[in-house]
Amino acid sequence: MPAALTHQCTADLRSPQSHRTPPLTPQQPSTHRLDQQSPKVALRSFFVLKNGGRPGSTYEPVQKLGEGAFGVAHLVRDKRTETLRVLKTINKVQSQVPPAQLEREIRNLKACDHPNIIRLFEYYEDYENIYLIMERAAGGELQKALQEQRNKGMHLPERWVATIIRQCLQAIAYVHSMGIIHKDLKSENILLLHECDVNDPQSQPHAVIIDLGIAELFSARLGRRARCTVVAGTPTHMAPEVWCGNFGPVADVWSLGVVQFELLSGELPFFCSSLNSAAEWIRLHRQGPNWALLSHCTGQARALCQRMLSCDERMRPTAQQCLGHAWCKDDAGDSNETLGANDQVASDSGTGDQSTGKEPGLGNALSVYSGRSKFEKTVLFQVASNLHTSQISHISDIFANLDGDKSGTISPPELVAALKDLGVQKSDAESYANCMDLDRNGRVEYTEFLTACIGLLYESLRGLLWSSFCVIDVDGNGVLRRDEVQTALKRAELLNHGFPGDQDSTVTVDEVLAKMDVDRNGHISFDELCKHFLPARPEHLEKLEQTQKMEPVPTPPAALQDDEFAQLLDEIEADHGKRTPSPIVKGSDSVPKPVDTPVAVPASVVRGTSPTLTNLSVDEELTHLLADICP
Repeated sequence: MPAALTHQCTADLRSPQSHRTPPLTPQQPSTHRLDQQSPKVALRSFFVLKNGGRPGSTYEPVQKLGEGAFGVAHLVRDKRTETLRVLKTINKVQSQVPPAQLEREIRNLKACDHPNIIRLFEYYEDYENIYLIMERAAGGELQKALQEQRNKGMHLPERWVATIIRQCLQAIAYVHSMGIIHKDLKSENILLLHECDVNDPQSQPHAVIIDLGIAELFSARLGRRARCTVVAGTPTHMAPEVWCGNFGPVADVWSLGVVQFELLSGELPFFCSSLNSAAEWIRLHRQGPNWALLSHCTGQARALCQRMLSCDERMRPTAQQCLGHAWCKDDAGDSNETLGANDQVASDSGTGDQSTGKEPGLGNALSVYSGRSKFEKTVLFQVASNLHTSQISHISDIFANLDGDKSGTISPPELVAALKDLGVQKSDAESYANCMDLDRNGRVEYTEFLTACIGLLYESLRGLLWSSFCVIDVDGNGVLRRDEVQTALKRAELLNHGFPGDQDSTVTVDEVLAKMDVDRNGHISFDELCKHFLPARPEHLEKLEQTQKMEPVPTPPAALQDDEFAQLLDEIEADHGKRTPSPIVKGSDSVPKPVDTPVAVPASVVRGTSPTLTNLSVDEELTHLLADICP
C-alpha cells in the first residue's frame, strides 16, 4: 500500500530515540524496461473489479483507522454481507505516491493470489480519489507486536517468530514465481490478520505481506540469475547488491533476514546515520551484525539468519531453499491428518473409503465440484475471490500443506498424491485435479483451490453467495435474467481460462436456466441459487434443529379485552380492601422493615407466570399484572 498508510518506516530499536527511515523510491520507475512487462497473473485477478464512482452505496464507515500524507484508511462494513473491510482513500492530487507506483501497486495485488499476501477485493475511481477495498488485518503491524514485547522486557518466542518467517517466505517464494521482486520487506509491511497472544502456544499468527508499490518485475524463468537495476527500498533493509544497482530476487531474502534478526533480538542488525550513503551501508554489511544478540536463540535460528544475511548473494539461499531449512519446518503435523480431521464440515452426502477407515470430506467436496457447470464455477469463483482469509484459515492450512515444493501453487501430482492418501481412487483424484485447474496452466492456484472447497464453509456460504449474486445481478432487481447469466459467461478476459465464449454461450445459458430455474419463469432468484449451491445440511446441524423442534415453545398470551380488563381492576381493588396492615419488625439498626405477605392473584386472570406481589398499591399491582399478561 502507499507508504504512509502502512507507516512505511523502520525504527532503530537500539537507541531510546526512535529513528524512522523512509523508503527510497525509484526516480523513473515508469520508464524502466522491466516496468514495461506485465506480471504473470492469477485467475482471481479477473474477478477483482474496478468500479466507477464512490463506494458509499455499498460500504458504510465504521471507524477511522489512520491518516497520512498519502491518504486515509477506514474500517467499513459491506452493506450486502455485513463483512468488515478496510477502505483506503488516496487523493490523486494531494498524494505523494506517483501515479505509476499506485498503478503498479494495484496491478501487482491483483496478480497475486496467496494466503500470506493481503487481498484486494475491488477498487473505485472518481475524479478526485482512488478507493481500495482491502482485507482487514485486525492484528495490526508486526512491528507493534515486537514493540509490546520490548516494553515488557521480553523477547518474542522463537517458535512464534519461526511461524511468521515461514509464512513470509512462502509468500515471497510465490511472488518470485510470478516474476515480482518485492524490494521493501520490513516489519511495518507485514501485518497480522487477527490478534494473537504471542505467549500462548495455541494462538497461531497469520501474517500477510503488504505494499507492492515499488516492486519490480523480472523474468521468472531466469530465477536467481535475473538482474534488476532500479535502486529502491528502505535503507535499513536493503541488500548490499541493491545499493550497487545490480540485484536479483534473493535481495528479498536479505530483507527477511533483517526482519528475522529484528524479531529475535529486538534490534536492527544494521543502522547508520547517513541513510543514503551506499558505501557506508555496504561497509556495515561486510562487517556483519552483532551475532551475540542472538545468543539466547537456538543454533538453527542463528544458522538460517546468518545464511539469509550473507553479504555475497551467491551464498544466500532462495526463499524456497530457506523453507527447506529445519528451523522453518511446520510442527502442525502431517498434512493428511489435517485434511482428514478438519475438513468434513459441510461436504455433500457421501462417505469415505471404508477400507481405509478415512472419511475424506475434501474428497467429497471435490466430487461435487467436479460436476458443476461453467456458470456454477464462475459463481463459486466469484464467492471464493471475496473470502477473507480468516474465514478460511483451515482451508489455507490445507493449501499450504499440499504445496510440497513451496511455490505458492499446487501441482496436479501433489494434489493427486494427497487425495490418494485420503482413500480417493487414482482416476477420481486425477479428474478432481484437472477440474480444479480452471485456467489450464498446469498449477492449482489458491483461489482455484478455495473454489473447489467452498462447500466446506457451510455456515457462511449463504452470505457469500449473496455477495456474488449482487455482482452478477447488474440491474439490482433481485433476479438473474438470461442476459446477465450470458454476460457472466462471456467475459472476454476469461475466454482463455477455461470458460465458455461466444461460440457456445447461448447453449450454456439454456443449460443453466434448465438446471437452476425451478419455477420456469425465465430467470434465477436468489432462493433458487441457494437451493442449487448450498450442500446438504451437516448431520450435527440437523440434530440440533430436531432437538429445538422437540422443545415446547410457550404460547404468547392473548391481549386483554375491555371487559376482562375491567374485571381485573375490580378484583384487585376488592382484594386490596380486605388486607390488614402489615406488622412492622425492627431490625438491628432500628429501621422499620415490612414483612412481605404474598397476595393471592385471581385465578381468572392468570394466563402466565405472575410475579409474587407484596403490599403494593392498586396502581402498582395493576402495573405488575399487566406487564406479565401483556408483555
